[in-house]
Amino acid sequence: MSKEVYLNEKQMKFLTAPQKTKVFVGGRGVGKSRVLAYGQAEKATLMPRSKGFLASTTYGQLLTKTWPAIAEAWEAMGYVEGIHYVIGVRPPAYFKSAISPPKRFGNVVTFINGRTIDLISMDRPELARGGSYDDGDIDEAALVKQEEWAVILLPSIRGNKWRFGQVKTWQMVGFYTSLPWKAAGYWVLEYEDKAKAEPGKYFYLEASAYDNIEVLGQEAIDRMRSEMSYIQFQTEIMNVRILQVEDAFYNRFDRDRHMYQPGYLYGQDSTTGRDVITATTDVNKKQFLEISLDFGGWISCMCVFQEKPNREEWMVDSYFVKGDSKISELVARFCETYKEHKYKHVRMWGEPRGHDRNATSGTIYQQLVTLFAAQGWRADVHAPAKQSAQHIERQHFMSAILAEETRGYPTLRMNAETCNDVRIALQTAQSMADGKKDKRNEKVREFPQEHATHFTDVVDYYFEQKWGKRVTTGSDAGRASEAMFG
Repeated sequence: MSKEVYLNEKQMKFLTAPQKTKVFVGGRGVGKSRVLAYGQAEKATLMPRSKGFLASTTYGQLLTKTWPAIAEAWEAMGYVEGIHYVIGVRPPAYFKSAISPPKRFGNVVTFINGRTIDLISMDRPELARGGSYDDGDIDEAALVKQEEWAVILLPSIRGNKWRFGQVKTWQMVGFYTSLPWKAAGYWVLEYEDKAKAEPGKYFYLEASAYDNIEVLGQEAIDRMRSEMSYIQFQTEIMNVRILQVEDAFYNRFDRDRHMYQPGYLYGQDSTTGRDVITATTDVNKKQFLEISLDFGGWISCMCVFQEKPNREEWMVDSYFVKGDSKISELVARFCETYKEHKYKHVRMWGEPRGHDRNATSGTIYQQLVTLFAAQGWRADVHAPAKQSAQHIERQHFMSAILAEETRGYPTLRMNAETCNDVRIALQTAQSMADGKKDKRNEKVREFPQEHATHFTDVVDYYFEQKWGKRVTTGSDAGRASEAMFG
């Protein structure tokens, strides 16, 4: 079976590179998933009955983000699911058997010629131990820990030398990723130096959206440029390495320290046999939740917290609505996410203006209490009506919290998957010459407001209002905090 498909210059260069270890670092829209799909199709053709793996951070990432792009690319090549390959089910009897057939097919792709691909979720790396593979690919590699690659996946690439030892794709490994935003992911970028030192072993390639402009078109790139923040567009689309803004307001924010990758609980789909996510491990269903809010004409934001032992504050979720969407949508999204929560009690913190009374509908916080009650939740308002602290005071207080050097202060941990917009807002918030937070982007309608400073205010409100009076350490910093916020 043959069918003509389009490849841009970077995609072609990557696919034809003969090195056994290949790294593709590219922004969104450059066609990484398509390259991955074509590479897997080539391995299936050249190595019938072989066994490879496709790994990523979670099954959710693989099945909802990576896999649809692969299936679309295979369809363009003429591959038909159910005829040329199956996923998550025992293959039909007329399919050839793999050299080492799996015992379970719930997380396996099987080709008609016997080629199999194990889908591996690195949030459960122990399940990948002991495997033997002829090749492998890692999607979103910068989010996979280096030790998991070196200790678990790399030793498993040994396979069937007696059968495929002379095939160019045997023991070939592909890393596919956007630029890492955590220092823990920088290990992938080290392959650039390895490729320069040993070009026969390693191949490293970077690409931006303009490398795939024939597919994307200039209009699509211009739209992304106009609707994304400058930092987000440069890093996620143009693949430019921007690590920190100058004069950062949250200058002690550390992506590695303050962000966490959530764990997941899995069950099996009774119909397909595939592993499915049933819950995350970062939320205790038997403990109340807390939210902090910011209200605005163009955007309203909500962050969801749950306090853990040792004064750890875990930001487990975030939401925003724009334009004509109302706060009722924020509540609806929260209640849908946590509909299985056993203890339906939420405490509310946030913008003092939420206490301003409207002549017809009361205050925003009163509306929120009513909306939560309609969904079966009890909501208590803890946000004070008094004015918040000045920006410079907030900056000192949040710096002390983020530094984690003052006894008795809380710590912040943010879900890397659900709070990415908050992370961008914190990273890109800047200080003005007088020490105030630079909020000018909040007045620019074209600027993506989820990456302006609204979410940063949500974080400030929560810690200022909940912890300002509680932080008593006996140190100068602690006494200063009591004076500022008490």
